[in-house]
Amino acid sequence: MPYRSLDFQFETHDMPLYQSSPVINFPNDNPYTRVTEFKYLTGQTHTKTSIVYEYPKAECDPYYPVPKPENGLVYKKYKALADVTQGVYFAGRLGTYKYYNMDQVVAQAMTLYRKIRNYSSDQREGLSLVKVKAAFNKAELHPSLTSASREFQIDKSLNTSLDESLHLKQSNYPQV
Repeated sequence: MPYRSLDFQFETHDMPLYQSSPVINFPNDNPYTRVTEFKYLTGQTHTKTSIVYEYPKAECDPYYPVPKPENGLVYKKYKALADVTQGVYFAGRLGTYKYYNMDQVVAQAMTLYRKIRNYSSDQREGLSLVKVKAAFNKAELHPSLTSASREFQIDKSLNTSLDESLHLKQSNYPQV
């Protein structure tokens, strides 16, 4: 799945404070999107301060999902498999392929933990490959998408034979 990444550039300044608040966002005409001054967040007092600039990047460690309809359709296929595979759960920005604030991610993780803890083996046994096939058919990639706009093409054989598992044709991403 395609994700957006970040590059962090740290600076230390010979002044008690560099900016007026802990985080300032720059959504418009700057090469960076945010500047964070950590001293505000930790309550430190010192004659120097450190800041970090966040620069958006297309590659490297994943931080944010790329919200395109074709990516959402691929995610739905992964989610359908996870829903019927014992021990596989999706959480957070990368796992659910949605943007969340960090307080929402923490709440989601705590809710998922409670669900996993209370999920009995009897409930797991009720899942079937028939449910996977139905979910895959609903999430089939739209035919108007060009192959260049797809990061992954889900093999059509999934709609008729799930016992071969998930087959992925990929370009630059590792198989999942």
